[in-house]
Amino acid sequence: MPSSITAKNQKSFAPTNYKLFRMQKKILAIYYTQSGQMGEIMTTFTAPLAEAGASVETVVIRPVTDYNFPWTGKRFFSVMPSCVLGIPEQLEPLELKEEGYDLIILGYQPWFLSPSIPSNSLLQNEAFKALLKDTPVITISAARNMWLNAFTRVRNMLKDASAVLVGNVALVDKHPNPVSFVTIFYWMLSGKKERYLNIFPKPGVSEEDIANTSEPVTTMRLAIFYIDFFYNARKHSFCNQFFGAVEHLHITFKFSETKILFF
Repeated sequence: MPSSITAKNQKSFAPTNYKLFRMQKKILAIYYTQSGQMGEIMTTFTAPLAEAGASVETVVIRPVTDYNFPWTGKRFFSVMPSCVLGIPEQLEPLELKEEGYDLIILGYQPWFLSPSIPSNSLLQNEAFKALLKDTPVITISAARNMWLNAFTRVRNMLKDASAVLVGNVALVDKHPNPVSFVTIFYWMLSGKKERYLNIFPKPGVSEEDIANTSEPVTTMRLAIFYIDFFYNARKHSFCNQFFGAVEHLHITFKFSETKILFF
């Protein structure tokens, strides 16, 4: 990191100039999706990072016994006990290009107010837990306006794996809960992301909000800078006191109705 960074040239910290510093990062974007929505979100979210020079590897979580989409009512409710209890299922082996990453972006969705079974299974996978150890992680979820309980469980599992959780992005269906309850079940059981009866709004995260997920990435570039500088600087005793103050900051950013939390 350049030693000439001072208050006078603080503009060098700007996200738009971040690629001049350390954007040769190895980033793993890993997620599960049934409908394809999380794939759209992750592609949009990580595109500016790749454009800025980072190496972004995208991996899809694949259960050995997958969960077909659309659901049937019987199949959907049959997975509730395993999901709520956090019972993992077997996953296809992960095929990763790198042995370690500078940042992991984990995309998941809540099922029954809990992390989906594929996401929960990944976080209990010993090989993936080894990859998480001491690695900065940003989580991103897509759900109805009920994401907090699932996030809390994901956060705890990341802590158990000794990962360094640095941020969370929660994308939500912004319609009232009674409305989204109807539309999400229509989508789940029909496989059609369209207006039910031509009266209800489209289900899920809006196309506008998915498109806007690229906006916080400029902020995330700065966050990656902080991760790199402060995380490594902590190894040096003269930075310990300063880092101890910084690492407890909890900053909330908002774009549209999306919550972006950096810790």
